[in-house]
Amino acid sequence: TSAAFCWVAASRSPRALFTSAMLRARWRIDATRAVRSCTPPMKMEPTRIQASAGNQPNIAQWNLARLAETLLPLVHTDPDTAVTMVTGVLHTFPERLTRHWTDGMRAKTGIVDERSDDTSFFGELLAAMAEQRADHTGTYRALAAVSRGDATEQQSTVVDSLGPWVARWRDRVTADGRTPGAVADLMDRVNPLYIPRNHMVEAALTAATNGDIESVHRLVDVIRRPYVARPGLDLYAEPAHELAGPYRTFCGT
Repeated sequence: TSAAFCWVAASRSPRALFTSAMLRARWRIDATRAVRSCTPPMKMEPTRIQASAGNQPNIAQWNLARLAETLLPLVHTDPDTAVTMVTGVLHTFPERLTRHWTDGMRAKTGIVDERSDDTSFFGELLAAMAEQRADHTGTYRALAAVSRGDATEQQSTVVDSLGPWVARWRDRVTADGRTPGAVADLMDRVNPLYIPRNHMVEAALTAATNGDIESVHRLVDVIRRPYVARPGLDLYAEPAHELAGPYRTFCGT
């Protein structure tokens, strides 16, 4: 936006420069009005919001509103019209997010049919996972393994801990006549087994700092093929040990 204003200013008279500055002030005022009408309420200042998964939707909409604020002069020459246009788009964010999220959750759980209660259905799964402190990535692979019939004792324990939700899930994935094995194979194609877990990344970076770059190469090689189980890589599929404590990271990392 600043570049656009500089381009305009270079070809205008002093009077036009003053007008341009006034318009910028007007646009910023109107942008604030637009933001107030289309961003969710925050319990704390945006700079202090914890970057937890549950906060991401609100933070995403707040960020989009900030982006819209910078684009107002490019959307329309009339500030009121620009605000109306971007506000209309921003108000569609919650519905769009819910639609894409439920689409993704259906894929991750092997479900093909869409239902009106999908938001609450998947919300119950995440709530059960949080209550049991289940590994997010590993839980979907555990569900697939139990469906296929080749789950480890640990995977079976994880699935059992999800309670009544599992029975409802089984009913949905088999309602269309698919075999449990087919459901499991479909899930494994979208749920990675290996991901760059924080503790593994930290270990690789520490080793590299000490002169052993091979750990970094190894980690990169593992996550290049995240969906197919390979012998000798169990360590890369496991979450950090509980004794490691919580891991804290920042947006800049």
